Amino acid sequence: MSEKGIKPVVQTYTILIDGYMKNECFDQAFDLRNKMQEVGIACNEHTYNALISGLCKADLYTEMIASGNRPDVITYTAMTSSLCDKGYLENAHSVLRQMDEAGLCPNVLVYNMLIAGYFREGNFQEGYRLHDEMLDKGLKPDDTTYDILVSLKFGDKPFVKASCMPT
Repeated sequence: MSEKGIKPVVQTYTILIDGYMKNECFDQAFDLRNKMQEVGIACNEHTYNALISGLCKADLYTEMIASGNRPDVITYTAMTSSLCDKGYLENAHSVLRQMDEAGLCPNVLVYNMLIAGYFREGNFQEGYRLHDEMLDKGLKPDDTTYDILVSLKFGDKPFVKASCMPT
């Protein structure tokens, strides 16, 4: 691409990384991620999602824990995104509990994904409970949080479905 004067963007790298991860070509995926950072392109949530999702499928998350490496907020956020995206809401919620047990404070993105997921499933009580929990932890709702709540009030369910995906 670069030979033809085309500069790849984050989406281009993410698609390639995702392909490498799906084919268990982990070295190539992480080499590409490193190259991406070298040229000044930051990973986004989708990039991390592709990396973490591939690692989880290959059971490398378990290996990571067993080898003494601790996941951080980014790891947990990517896991939550991947699980919400695949409709595994209970598993995503357990990631939230793991974060608490590890002494890490989930970010607003994690709460937004879970709230939207519960609303999408019709479990409004749990969605609102998570919203209250987020506030109790001192996290401030962002525009997406309010959009999720407003879309529920006015019946814009396509937004609630889409808001589980990070931007």
